[in-house]
Amino acid sequence: MKNNIAYCFVDPINSTFSGITRYTHDASNILRAKGINNVILSKNRGESLNDFRLRVSKFSEGFRNSSFVLEAPETLASSIYVSAEVKTHIRLHFSKVFGAFIEGKYIDRRFQEEEQRALNKAKFVSSPSVIGAELAKRFYTIDEVSIFQNPLNDGALGLEFAGRDFDVGFVGRWQALKGVFYVKRIVAERPDLRFIITADAHTRKVLRSFPNVRFVMPEEKALVYLRSRCVIVPSYFETASMVAIEAVQAGAKVVTWKHIGVCEYLDQPYVYKANPFDWKSLLSCIDSAASDTGFPVDSAVKVIESFNEDFLKGLSEVISGKVYKTDLLDESIFASKIEFEFLNGIVMKEKKELSSFERKFRKLRKHPIMFFRDAYKKKKGHVYVPSVRAGAEAQPLKNDSRRNKGRRRANIFCDITDWSTLRLHDYGRKDKEFRAVFLFDKEQYKSFLYKELLEKIYAHEDFMPLRRSFSGRGYLNFESFPSCMPVARVVDRVSFNERCKITNISVLFLFDCYDEKIFEFFRSASPFVKLVAVYTEEKSKWPSSFDSIDCLIVPESFSFDSKVPKLYLYSSLSYMDLIIRKVMQEYIPRSPNYLLPLYGKKRYFPEIESFDRKRWAGVLIVKKSDVSRKLVQSSFNGFVALLTNAVVELYVREDVYLAYKSVCDDIYIDGNLAFFLQRSLKDGYMYDVKEV
Repeated sequence: MKNNIAYCFVDPINSTFSGITRYTHDASNILRAKGINNVILSKNRGESLNDFRLRVSKFSEGFRNSSFVLEAPETLASSIYVSAEVKTHIRLHFSKVFGAFIEGKYIDRRFQEEEQRALNKAKFVSSPSVIGAELAKRFYTIDEVSIFQNPLNDGALGLEFAGRDFDVGFVGRWQALKGVFYVKRIVAERPDLRFIITADAHTRKVLRSFPNVRFVMPEEKALVYLRSRCVIVPSYFETASMVAIEAVQAGAKVVTWKHIGVCEYLDQPYVYKANPFDWKSLLSCIDSAASDTGFPVDSAVKVIESFNEDFLKGLSEVISGKVYKTDLLDESIFASKIEFEFLNGIVMKEKKELSSFERKFRKLRKHPIMFFRDAYKKKKGHVYVPSVRAGAEAQPLKNDSRRNKGRRRANIFCDITDWSTLRLHDYGRKDKEFRAVFLFDKEQYKSFLYKELLEKIYAHEDFMPLRRSFSGRGYLNFESFPSCMPVARVVDRVSFNERCKITNISVLFLFDCYDEKIFEFFRSASPFVKLVAVYTEEKSKWPSSFDSIDCLIVPESFSFDSKVPKLYLYSSLSYMDLIIRKVMQEYIPRSPNYLLPLYGKKRYFPEIESFDRKRWAGVLIVKKSDVSRKLVQSSFNGFVALLTNAVVELYVREDVYLAYKSVCDDIYIDGNLAFFLQRSLKDGYMYDVKEV
């Protein structure tokens, strides 16, 4: 079956509300209707980006040096691990790098470098619009880009015509890049227009006070196309806009900016184009489109058919090795040639966000009574919440002072999305030997599993390190860690003050982190913190190295060849809180800190009485020979090998024994000291050496 596959689409988003997902399924259906066998590889829910990339690479391994073609979007670089011997086609949609540029946010250089590497491997690159290709060339090195429009599967809407009883429609996620700033402003300033909008819970909350808005579920977006006279696409940038094409297919006019990709193909009466980010021009286009009752439905159907035919022709030309530029582009209605620098941070410029002081001053100037009333309530520990019912008195939320909020937030160690700008909470040096912090993936933490587990851990009120008021937690974006960059370079980008905050923690528990470089990062930032890797599920791929991990907590079915200082296996997650408590108990300071016999004869000798427990991790008794001269001349591994052979007896402090408990248990069984000495010496422990 696999040998019959001629084409493969890769979808790293896999969301019903994503333009990439819609394009992927429509393109797949168009090819299948022409008898071209193809498949779609979609990222599964809960699957990490790296695991998905590996799955794509593994799938493509059998198609080296064949006519098979794998198509992937440039965003998220899902084809980065695919062999250069596999024909790869990169379709330019809209990279997250572009989104960060337009929003005025920090551009993640890791993603940019990975996407460039994927583009370098690709044999074919195409874009649905010229302006999309030009923007991509501002961020990436691309030689030739073919231009042809996205297809649209016939009959994709699947609903009967219901009558156009709404003036304006909007389809899209309620995100800044989708131009929701303009949507809200239009709804507020034009109560004479009726709106129909796809809305999730957040959108309904934002627009619920406007009576001229009708909400439908995102899955019912076809109703918006069929019941509105015009559909607005106020996005700050779109390489094509699947929403615009779907609206035209359903017989609705489209209002958008001149620089949006679809404007290279269509003009009135299908698309009404406003000057980029010109409010008056946008309103004028909406009025014209909503009042114009004429729409050539038959011509619109032919337009969509021409897009599909052009897609097939363009894809065929590209695969044959040619650079194709569609004939459907009309130079007279070409997308507006705007300056790309103008897009930089345009979202923040348009929103005109005010500082906290500016907002308070504006409130004082416009509503002085409300300003002083709310200030008084906040001072008393109440938050003023206006009631939805007209004329009803507002009910404050009692015992919700800003001081209490700050106290709750004090337990949050970090909330890291961008690893180039780390901001950590400083718990201080007091009781730092007992401090535990639990770190989770920012997206995965939303699952009930982690929350329930934390609640069980917090239930150990009798053990201070696990109390809710004392322990901390944090959120990291594991996938955004710049793994392609040397860890030392990532650490250098973190200020000295932020690194010092890590040293005020005794144990870091990282849950379901499969990138060994993240452990290496924390180990390099603070060699004193203990790193515990906790895995709540079985995976086919584990970290390639456990060198930076001090303790591993995994399912009992887990098997691997590497050694770790401490290993805990569990049969059920219901025991996880008890294991974490045990691990924490073993890491806290011991008093008294006994000297335990680990290897050789168990005997008493006078030097034990004067043993300096603060300086030495233990006592090494070695044979008196010429081994000392050989040790000086050896490499580290050679040094450990010679030292292991020379050891007669070994005594270690109790805290050292507990830190390497699994390894020490193995020593009692097989008597092999090599790994214990190698790991403990690398971790910085020193031994008092005696010769006999």
